[in-house]
Amino acid sequence: MAKAAVHFLPVRDGEPAESLAEKALRLCNEIFENVVVRDRPCAIKQHFGEGKNTNFVKPEVARAVAGFVKERGGCPFVTDMAKNCDCMAGKQPIEYPNIGILARTDIVAVDKTSADLAIERYGKDVWRDWWPESDYAAQFSYGEELGIGSRAYEIVEVS
Repeated sequence: MAKAAVHFLPVRDGEPAESLAEKALRLCNEIFENVVVRDRPCAIKQHFGEGKNTNFVKPEVARAVAGFVKERGGCPFVTDMAKNCDCMAGKQPIEYPNIGILARTDIVAVDKTSADLAIERYGKDVWRDWWPESDYAAQFSYGEELGIGSRAYEIVEVS
């Protein structure tokens, strides 16, 4: 099976939000032009860093991506990544700053890339740190079994 090309837009310290928003729109145009479905929800999943941290996804970037989805008739909503996810009541603390934005229609490849980048960035397995008894990586092989994606990927950095 061929590796999925997972596009990666890294967040760099001090990069202007406008520059990141422009890059995010280029990324959307390359990957998602024909993916947004009219009148259907479209998740924009981001891991927002702490407010005082300079390495986090700025609201301008989320706004640009949401605008892309809306222009195509989709119904965007933004979620974040925290230990207890966005499904819990109330604001969840963010323990690890943002790495960047990943994009691909292959959800298994995106999730696997996200996990691998977090391990590389933080020097430990964040999910095992949060839930030592859980085998979160089972979702990758199960996703392949179901035919919804592949664990094999290569990163294409967007500049």
